[in-house]
Amino acid sequence: MTIQEIKRIVDRLDPNAFALGYNHSTNKFSNLNNFRKLVEAFEPLPIARKQIALLKQSFIFERSVDEFVYEGGWSVYTTAQELIVILQGLRELVAQIVPVQNNETISIKLPEEKDFAGVIKDLNSINTAISQNVLNEKISGVVVVKSWQPGSLWIDLYLGSPAAVGLVGGIAWAAAVVRKKWHEGSVMGNIADSMKIKNEMLEILKKGVEDHVKLVVESEAKNLLNHNFAEDENPDQVERLKHGIKTFADLIQRGAEVHPALQAPEDVKNLFPDFKKLDVIESKQKLLEEKNVA
Repeated sequence: MTIQEIKRIVDRLDPNAFALGYNHSTNKFSNLNNFRKLVEAFEPLPIARKQIALLKQSFIFERSVDEFVYEGGWSVYTTAQELIVILQGLRELVAQIVPVQNNETISIKLPEEKDFAGVIKDLNSINTAISQNVLNEKISGVVVVKSWQPGSLWIDLYLGSPAAVGLVGGIAWAAAVVRKKWHEGSVMGNIADSMKIKNEMLEILKKGVEDHVKLVVESEAKNLLNHNFAEDENPDQVERLKHGIKTFADLIQRGAEVHPALQAPEDVKNLFPDFKKLDVIESKQKLLEEKNVA
């Protein structure tokens, strides 16, 4: 989880609105519905695990009412107060350290390289793949490092224009499609190998997969050219797009991710692949064809 995602979660949680209420004289607990939402929102966060575990196992989650009287719940209430203190501190911290993203910013998760030289190599590859496509008068893009997210290999890049963001989203989507084709080819090869197919047949199968992937890359690059540059023919730009697609396909294969700004509008987010569903992603061309048929 990125620091930007943590900020998005805690910014929605007003401590005053989500705090657990407790009347000492009557042992009455209140605002339980909101407090349960707070606990559930905290669950994915890499913080307050002890408090969350205790609260989830307490009487608070045994009922669905918003208030009730319960004797002997003081320890649970103090744990709830600890969670509110953690929330307040976390909100203050992220407000200070997390830079504000705008809609022309993207976030990239680098592959988990153990070697520093490998990280530098990936950064250079990303810079080339993006720069050679967005530094174009029709795209009006730039590539500027906005920030490194603390404690991770996430980098925020400012691209300078909505067109540049859309183009990089398209390249990432095409790359995810290519990565899926690589995966399918690998599965087919493993099946063929398990069936003890002759080596010459395996080479034919491997060559067929490679040729198919080349056609997919070519097709995706031409589609990006048409939709982003309003051109049908431009061999040099097609080659640059192909390089970008293959670069990001390799990065995604090794664990990289590419995301728009968290607050980007839905239509912009839809330009980027869903990295939780990479194995079912389809080419934008295929989706458009199916939509037109329907």
